[in-house]
Amino acid sequence: MGESLEDLVDDMKRKAELGLLPAAQVACAGIVQGLYQARDTKSDGALGWAPDFPAEHADYVVGDFLRACPVKDRKETRKNLTETPAKCAPEWAESLLRAANEAAKA
Repeated sequence: MGESLEDLVDDMKRKAELGLLPAAQVACAGIVQGLYQARDTKSDGALGWAPDFPAEHADYVVGDFLRACPVKDRKETRKNLTETPAKCAPEWAESLLRAANEAAKA
C-alpha cells in the first residue's frame, strides 16, 4: 500500500526540499486526509489485512515532510503543520503531533 502513495510522498518531499513549503504542506495534508478517509474502509483487500496502515502511514508522511524541510524552517513548519492534521484527521491529531515533534528534532 505504501507503494501506491510513494509518488505523492516523493512529490511532497521534493517541494519541501526546494523550499516550496506551503505547497508541500498542502500535499502532506492531502495525503493525511486521504488516509484518514480510508481508515474505515471495509475490504477483503490490503486495507482489510492491514487496518492500522492508514494511521501509521499518516505519521510516517508527516515525519517525512518535516525531515525534508530545511532545518531552519522545521520549527515554524511543525507549528503550522500540526494545526492542519487536527482538522483533517481529528482522531489522529495526537499521534501526528508526536510524529511531527520527533521529526522536527532530527
